[in-house]
Formats: sequence, C-alpha cells, structure tokens
Amino acid sequence: MAIFFFFRILLGTLFTLAAVVFFFWAFFLPYAWRVRFIKPIGMLWAKIMTYQILGLKVHKDLKDFDLSKRVGYISVSNHLSFLDIPVLSSSLHKMFLMKRSLLWTPFGWGAYLCGALSLTRNNAREQIHAIYSVVKISKTVEAMHLFPEGTRSKDGKLGPFKRGSLHKIYQEKLPVLALALWGTNLALPKNSLNFNPKVPIFLKVDSWVRPEDFSQFSDFQQAVTQAVQRALTACQIDFDHHFASKN
Repeated sequence: MAIFFFFRILLGTLFTLAAVVFFFWAFFLPYAWRVRFIKPIGMLWAKIMTYQILGLKVHKDLKDFDLSKRVGYISVSNHLSFLDIPVLSSSLHKMFLMKRSLLWTPFGWGAYLCGALSLTRNNAREQIHAIYSVVKISKTVEAMHLFPEGTRSKDGKLGPFKRGSLHKIYQEKLPVLALALWGTNLALPKNSLNFNPKVPIFLKVDSWVRPEDFSQFSDFQQAVTQAVQRALTACQIDFDHHFASKN
C-alpha cells in the first residue's frame, strides 16, 4: 500500500509539472503556432463542454458554409450570453475578442492559447488596435468571429453595431459571414447564474456580405445588420415552432 501511494504521489507530481511546463511553453508560442497546434485541442474541448458537460441541445443551420474554409473572411453575430462562446467555438471553430479580465480565469487562459485576443472594453485606442488585429489575422492566419454590438444584449434584441468594428473590415474588403443565435440568453441570462440546459439553442447562417458590393460604408453596415437580424428572426421562429410542436 505504501508503494502504491508513493507512485500515485510521484505520478501526480510529474503530471502537474508537465502541465505547468506545457502551459508556459504554449503561452509564449507565436500566434500562428498556437492556432495550428493548440486550437484543435481547444475546439475539441469546446465540443465536450457544450454537448457533454453543459448538455446543450444546439440546432444548427449552416447552409452551405464550409467549415474547412479557414482564412480570408470574418464571421459576425449577435451576442446574448456567455454560452455564445462555447456554442460558436464548437459549431464554427472560431476564436474571438474577449475582455482582458477573463485572462485571470482558466477559461481566459485556454481561449488565449487557442488564439483569442483580449482588450480592455473602455479603452477606445486599444479597441481599435484589437479590431485591426482581428482583421489582419482573419486575412492571413485564421478567420475570427466578432460581436459588433460589443456586449451582450440585455433584452435579446439586436443592438446597434459599433462603427469601428465594421469599418476596418470594409476598408480591407474582407467578406463577412452573417449569422445569429437564439436560446443562449434563456439558458443562461446575462448577469445570472440560473443555468437551464433544457432550453434549445438555435444557430443560423444568413448570408455572405461582401464589402466590394457597396460603394458606401453606411450601406455595408446596414446590410450586415439586416443579415444578422434576418438570421436572428429565423432562429426565434424556429425556437417558437420547437415548443409549439411539443404541445
């Protein structure tokens, strides 16, 4: 028994040391290497978290979107709940912008290692720099996801899109994949810990919006907003039909 206990302590110590070494090694890897080697592990974990641990039921309609398309565009959607992150990560294999305060949590560490970028929400200059980084990475390394509203919706309605979040995309002529979610706000409301995994979640892609099709930025911004709104409305209709069919 003493020998068995000794080996358990030894293995546990070696595992902990290996985990610490791996973490610090991965933390300082170049961005492209983290996306290539660490992100696939993170996407697998996102699926396990979404479907096995949290037990969410996600109804996806991705139309003809090819998940193997890795670069040269950016996806955007509404933002309802903290659950949007694991749902989108497991469904679209995308990384995103996150609040810098999340870097103090295990979730933030993992997201950073997988390629997520951080910013201070109330720092305008840092926000602009972060958007530029997202666009550059999406064009050359790995397509990322943006929440143009900048924060989670309080009432589920689509809020106004921040001009800065789309203007650089327009300037760089980066195609936008417009989509929306519904149900995450009911499964885990904003600023609440009342989690209900039985609430179905709907994710729908609407269409591509290409900057070169618009001579004015305002028209492009309106087209992206309308596409996300169409997807959101379609999600809400399917959500209502889901419950109506059970009655």
